[in-house]
Amino acid sequence: MTALLLLAAPLAVLLGCRAPVAALAPPPEVAARPPAPAVAPAEARRLYLLARLRQHQDDLEGAALALAEARRFDPKAAWLAMAQGDLALGQGAVAAARASWQEATTLDPSLGAAWLRLARLDRARGDLPAALREYEAAVRGGAGWRARAERVELAVVMEERGVAAQEVTAWVESPAAPGRAERRARAEARWAVGDLEGAWEDLDRYLEEQPEDLVAVDLYLALSRGQGHRRRALERLDRARRALPAEVELARRQVAWLDEVDHAPRLLQALDALMALEPQDEAGLWVDRARALLALERPAEALAALDRQAALAADWPHTGVLRARALLALGRPEAAVRALQAQPPAPGTELGWAELMQRAGRADPARATLEALLARGAPSPGLVEGVLRLDALAGRDAQGQALAAQHLADAPAAWARALARAGRREEALVALQALLEEGEDPTLRRDLGALLLATDPVGAGEQLSRAVARRPDDLLARYLLASALLEQGRLDLARAQAQVVIDADPAHADARNLLAWSLVEAGQDLPRAEALARRAVDLAPADAHVLDTLGWTLARAGRGAEALPWLEEALALAPQAEEIAAHLDAARAGVLPAPRWSPTP
Repeated sequence: MTALLLLAAPLAVLLGCRAPVAALAPPPEVAARPPAPAVAPAEARRLYLLARLRQHQDDLEGAALALAEARRFDPKAAWLAMAQGDLALGQGAVAAARASWQEATTLDPSLGAAWLRLARLDRARGDLPAALREYEAAVRGGAGWRARAERVELAVVMEERGVAAQEVTAWVESPAAPGRAERRARAEARWAVGDLEGAWEDLDRYLEEQPEDLVAVDLYLALSRGQGHRRRALERLDRARRALPAEVELARRQVAWLDEVDHAPRLLQALDALMALEPQDEAGLWVDRARALLALERPAEALAALDRQAALAADWPHTGVLRARALLALGRPEAAVRALQAQPPAPGTELGWAELMQRAGRADPARATLEALLARGAPSPGLVEGVLRLDALAGRDAQGQALAAQHLADAPAAWARALARAGRREEALVALQALLEEGEDPTLRRDLGALLLATDPVGAGEQLSRAVARRPDDLLARYLLASALLEQGRLDLARAQAQVVIDADPAHADARNLLAWSLVEAGQDLPRAEALARRAVDLAPADAHVLDTLGWTLARAGRGAEALPWLEEALALAPQAEEIAAHLDAARAGVLPAPRWSPTP
């Protein structure tokens, strides 16, 4: 944080004074002169201003003379003692500066500015307990938000987190509205004591006024990632990019963030902007471009991007898988096999490599790769289930069941799940029902309910209700149950289950989306539906169905102009989604169908 830099700064800079110059002691003629008689403080003020003028003109000797004269006129003025200390530090006389500031606090114990100077000096000297006490006096003396910020930071360094938290609480509850710079400092302080949501709120407001502050943008991105404010982070990046369109590093941050949230349409735009700023001979940018184009189902363009990358760096890692995906999409399996063989799988990518090899018609090398991987040691359950899915896809039932029995405790259930993920739905249903006849198992009921959801909402609801009753903390089962109840039109029950999920996991975007959708399609409480949908979008900015819900909510509220950008973005993310396309057409035409469920009277 910014305040941490204070410890490493030169002492004069640390205390906000001029750079050290020659010795500061008043000239001999001043020291020998008898004390001046007391006169009006106005004369002391005049001499103080004269001292400031001479200091500005680099006449340090004249400044010292004028300030000494001022103190003779008003020896009990604490602010003059503080100014004398500032001048002493500017000349490198640290001991004299400290003595003057201590005198100032003795003359006026409520002089927060003098306490702040002492605290900074003792902190730089390594006397942290004294500095912490002096910061406290500075805060009480009204030294301002900088004193609070530095005290919080020092308390964190000293592991006095209770002190830090107490100071931040008092700061947040202060009736005075924070200014722009104070808001950023308070955000850093709140972050230091673990108030991450509060820190995010302060930074969010600060960036409203200062969108081009790159350090604050970086802090905001880190907080947004942890707090689930992904959409807001993207909006802040957009504003910063508009404020600093030629800033290459900011363009790179935008690309990285969009890649992280898997927002292919906007990622492609951001890559275009970055490549306009950077020379187009950076192979990594072409790889990122190919990945985004594949996500948008534009394989020919992706292949062209990979060709450009290969011309720049032929040995770039992991591009064989991308090339194979593009070639398979273009109906060229033999070329896909050659691409995969030219670049064997890197550690951790074997499963995806084998899946593509199998899709290209080469099941034997795919299976050999996976067998070698499984033989290396105790594989993770996720890896085993991934291999089981490939076995189910290839019809290698005996091999798959033997593999499940070898590595997984719930082998029959794992094989049933593999059948479901491979699209062998009827066989999976039969297997799960047979397993449930052998004994009650909430996980099996959840899996069975998930399979039934699209074709038999009533049967799905029965299975999922029993699963939730046996395992109330299974949030996935609760969310699926809410989905089943919604499909049955049992809105109140569906909303109750979705709310339980949200209460347990506030970052559950799907549950928020379901609850919003239930309100919109019943024509109820559209303001609440909008709030739920906006938070869901913030959590999942690249989920087409979540964006569609927000757009449709705005359309239902009669705000078609606001709805269109959301619906257009949703369709760009899921161009084959017929329901989203219908919503966009209806919003453009301004003619909306009746809600799916009749509004409750």
